[in-house]
Amino acid sequence: MSREEARLLERESLLEEEEAQNAKETSRVWRRALGAWGLVAVLTGLAAAAASTQVVTPQRATEERAIEAASPSTPAARTPEVAEAAAATIQIPAPRAPPLENTKTEEEMASDVVPPPRPQQLASTWMERHGPAYQQKCLGDGVCVVASNDYERRLARPIANGVFDGILLEMFEPATLDIVSDEVVGCRIWRDKPDSRLEMDAVDLSGGCSTSLTPRAAGVYSLLLELKKSPSPSSSSSSSSRLDKEENVPVVSKSVEVTCKYVRRELRDLREGSIRAYLDAMTLIYHVGQREGVAKYGTKFRSAAWLVREHLYGGAQKECDHWHDDAGFVNHHVGITMQLEQSLQAIDKTTAAHYWDYTIDSARLDQWTESNIFGDAWFGTVKPGNDKHVVDEGRWAYTPIMKDATSWSNITNPYGLLRSPWNTNPTPYITRMNYIYGVKDGNFSLPQCELFLCVFAWAEDMGVINSYLNGVLHGPIHIMSGGLWAVDMDLVDDSKNLAQKHAMNDFLLASKFMWRQGMIKCPTWCSLDTPAEDCLCALNPALGDVDPKYLLNISGILDLFVEVTDIRESNDLDWKQVLRILAHFGHAGEMYTSAAPYDPLFWPLHGMAERYVQAIRYYIAHGESNVSEAWSYYHPFDVVSDTRVVCDWSNVDEWSLEMPDCVFGETCPGHKIDDLLPFESIFVNTEKSYLTNRDFYAMTSPFSEHITYVYDQLTNWTECGNLLEAAKANKHDKFCSFMSSDAMTE
Repeated sequence: MSREEARLLERESLLEEEEAQNAKETSRVWRRALGAWGLVAVLTGLAAAAASTQVVTPQRATEERAIEAASPSTPAARTPEVAEAAAATIQIPAPRAPPLENTKTEEEMASDVVPPPRPQQLASTWMERHGPAYQQKCLGDGVCVVASNDYERRLARPIANGVFDGILLEMFEPATLDIVSDEVVGCRIWRDKPDSRLEMDAVDLSGGCSTSLTPRAAGVYSLLLELKKSPSPSSSSSSSSRLDKEENVPVVSKSVEVTCKYVRRELRDLREGSIRAYLDAMTLIYHVGQREGVAKYGTKFRSAAWLVREHLYGGAQKECDHWHDDAGFVNHHVGITMQLEQSLQAIDKTTAAHYWDYTIDSARLDQWTESNIFGDAWFGTVKPGNDKHVVDEGRWAYTPIMKDATSWSNITNPYGLLRSPWNTNPTPYITRMNYIYGVKDGNFSLPQCELFLCVFAWAEDMGVINSYLNGVLHGPIHIMSGGLWAVDMDLVDDSKNLAQKHAMNDFLLASKFMWRQGMIKCPTWCSLDTPAEDCLCALNPALGDVDPKYLLNISGILDLFVEVTDIRESNDLDWKQVLRILAHFGHAGEMYTSAAPYDPLFWPLHGMAERYVQAIRYYIAHGESNVSEAWSYYHPFDVVSDTRVVCDWSNVDEWSLEMPDCVFGETCPGHKIDDLLPFESIFVNTEKSYLTNRDFYAMTSPFSEHITYVYDQLTNWTECGNLLEAAKANKHDKFCSFMSSDAMTE
């Protein structure tokens, strides 16, 4: 049993003990206080701590002791043999914890309200006194429900910035619900129906009552309230009121819906125990095989190799890229991230697919590689200090790539590793480098807020949003963290100007385009003892002595990769040498390939894209944005990967030098509105197993009942502010000049 599995079992055992103890104590108290009322806790676990303090459970205390006992320093070097042990002894850095704006308890704050406000004003006053961390729902008759959890109070913001109507509770996170009214003198609360006897603990307070619960099943639930109101001339009449015969006071019945979902949070906002739970579950996904994982954790488990294979089948097929560029990007990456999340939750039901908001690092850091995201305890460095570029420190040290993968996947590299077929790298571990053709970071930087704001301000339809999300809003991070090496640098000197440095990144994309057309051939098989320099892609010999410039022209390279002419001239290259560079490919780190999910950094990266789309869809639904949701395509002329070419390899022997039949101006399957996506049964509340793009898009609306998660910050981002207001304010900034109209839509 691995250390991660041992910690997981300990967590589950402590959780069960805690629940049993809570249930036992609650039962004892309520038998004495309520007699025949009874209590059956089905939906909830009852919180024992005051609402204004952080909940401390035996489970959390154990986690904190484990963190304190962890090694305070990381060894200077790792070997494959000690990598697993190293991952278990790394100290987790403390997450950001903004100071609380108000440290008073609820009882103290309630006692400060003098004189008591009128019922219709009371809930808003509580909101003002507690800050923006509370959600509220007013039910009429001067009764409101106010809710919050530890994260909302600590970070001083409600879930999803409070944009949804109603009460939204976070899975496995203790929440406090206050029934607020200055006329309520007592209450009883049930889940669903009073006669079901699923009654919840409620504490009477001055001006209302309070209860607490920990959601353990996603969905929408009704809480039924029976409120005893003080008899007074100010009491409102209600069709739902009656008279309590024993106490001779009016009783009002109310109901409130609560929605329980997982909350995907920015990684650095997570508590220490939560980030450890997320990373521990992720580590098991990378070190447990598919068959073993399903046997241990259930049918929702997906191993890293399973997810990589799925991504390769989408992005590394010869005919075209089904998962990337224009309409292919968002739905596919939302889907695979949902699969990852469900696999994480099969291992640890308390975690979620949390995300990395890289606009924070872009705004605050001079060197993006110094982000705490890349600490050894989290995702590890993007610039390993060894000549193989293997991640050799921290939790992910020597994370293996599947060997002998030909029986697992019909797409592998020549060495049988589960990699892109053109990535002839023989090193069987995940690799990273922050240089491309010798240029640091490929001359890119982390996408900043201004980019997101400009695209939102100028985009007319979701086709434009999809295209830029695939490109400048997230693509540079794949390039910057994957890197490219083992290239023929003798052909590329240091005389490149700044614009050409950017264009050097397009060489790999252009190489893939020619490979898909059969103009570049990569070895189908290389023995394990074949040196890397002897296992290379090359120009297809069947082309003979064709004129190099003519070949680049008919392939479409000169139209898409317009900078290649300037690169050739400034480096004094002939067209034959340009072809040689294109044919070589080089070795790319996982993030810069179709096997990108092999790098754990892949997963928190894509949550940003979905969060952005959900925010825009929220504004569209409320009539605040004119972005069209009609299925559309946007094809910038100078994006080398967006080729609009589909090649038919069905009649070509993979061992031959034959060329496929290619059609220009064609939309790749997977991009069309009624194309079927490969994700099976990942949505709730539907009988459909597989969905088309049309249905998938509908079911991933931020308001959807078919997804079990929301984002912690939807419309207001840490560095960007309110997206709608900031986009309007920045629309005519010169920074937005990159939004080109020189593109094709269809």
